[in-house]
Amino acid sequence: MIPIGGMYPSIIDYEIVDAQQTNETLKVRVRVIIQEEKLFGEEGDIEIAQGKIKSMKKAKLFDVNEHTVFPGLTNNNK
Repeated sequence: MIPIGGMYPSIIDYEIVDAQQTNETLKVRVRVIIQEEKLFGEEGDIEIAQGKIKSMKKAKLFDVNEHTVFPGLTNNNK
């Protein structure tokens, strides 16, 4: 877990799902697994221009019952 400022929510894991580059921008779709009161997932789009984040937009939320980051580290909603 990576606590953000010692507070919830904590990012458990993330995955870059897709990336598209144009002449001036890079658009990246990221899937993040988050632990708050329970596990859930969120997909979002990040747009980067000139080496800086230009915008971040949430695309969708989804339920997660259990997530294994690596063998021996599994989080669940029990």
